[in-house]
Parts: sequence; structure tokens; C-alpha cells
Amino acid sequence: MLAEMERWVDDFPPIAQPMRFGNKAFRQWHARLCEKGEGLLADALRRAPAATAEQVGPLSTELAYYLRGSFGDERRIDYGTGHEVAFLAILFALGSTGILARSDAADAVLVVFADYIRLMRRLQKVYMLEPAGLCS
Repeated sequence: MLAEMERWVDDFPPIAQPMRFGNKAFRQWHARLCEKGEGLLADALRRAPAATAEQVGPLSTELAYYLRGSFGDERRIDYGTGHEVAFLAILFALGSTGILARSDAADAVLVVFADYIRLMRRLQKVYMLEPAGLCS
């Protein structure tokens, strides 16, 4: 899922614009996330051995909200620790529903969260995301 989202960066190159922070092409990338996020989650959940068919629809709908919140704010074109917490909430939800077992905890952090941070660093660099939460 994260690899697919990273490929979208190539679909929306930065716009030539005067700026210190916040390339507006990020809004296009984020719009695609809003459009396709729930489907990506549903596909990922269907492949999870512990997920039941009854869980996939409701859980992907619920987690899509957190997924959208994990990748910065499309209006302010910013990113911060609150967005990271939204992604951790997804991992927590997968653990609390039994989709991720306790034995998956290390991989969830060392692999999945690390991949998320790598993608976020790329988004920050490409789209010059503003640091969230700073007073101007």
C-alpha cells in the first residue's frame, strides 16, 4: 500500500511556483489519497491472514480517516507529529482487532512504520511540506 502511494509522487511533480514551503502539487497527491485510500486499505486487509471478510469493509472505512490524516494537511500543506500519531493509530487498530498479532509488533514498527517515515520524508522533500504546529 505504501509503495503504491509512493508511486503517486511521480504522477504529481512539484509545480513551479514561488515558495518557501508548501508546493501546491501536494494537494493533488493528497486528493488521490482521499480518493483511493479506503480501497487500498481494503485490499491490504483482504490479504491479511487474520482479517475476516466481515472486518474488511467496516475497518477500511474507519481507518481511511486515519490514513488521510497520516500524510499531512492538504490545505496547509504541512506535516508533523500529529500526522505520525494518526498512522500509529492505524497500527494500533490492527493490533486491537487481532489482525496484527503481538508477534507482529516489531515488524509493524521496524518495517511498516519505517516505510511510512521513508515515504513521508520523500513527500516532505518533494513538496516542501511546512512543519506543522509552529507559530509564525
